[in-house]
Amino acid sequence: MSVRNGPNYAWTTDAGQFDILSDLKNETGGPVPYEVLVTRSSIVVVDGYHVHVAAVSDVIAAKTFANRAKDREALLELKVIASEAEPRKPSVRFISARDDGGADVEPSLGPEW
Repeated sequence: MSVRNGPNYAWTTDAGQFDILSDLKNETGGPVPYEVLVTRSSIVVVDGYHVHVAAVSDVIAAKTFANRAKDREALLELKVIASEAEPRKPSVRFISARDDGGADVEPSLGPEW
């Protein structure tokens, strides 16, 4: 089955809601086509099938635009998921540095390291 030019499908399963989408709306309601969504998606293997899963940021944008009660409720959890999925970026990337005397010194990296 291809969804590139087809409609959206929503199924209720024993595991919960399962949506197959050909596009999503962005925060202003403009369509984000499959060809764009797939470049930002993750691939998950489910029972041997490779499934593209929309990026959390794309789902957040679509639910923000839809602004239904169920979307607002889901947004709370999606924003937590998005914040936990963001890699922590170190504020300093030095391995070593030279002081004025030319000696190697280890910089203080703080609690993040």
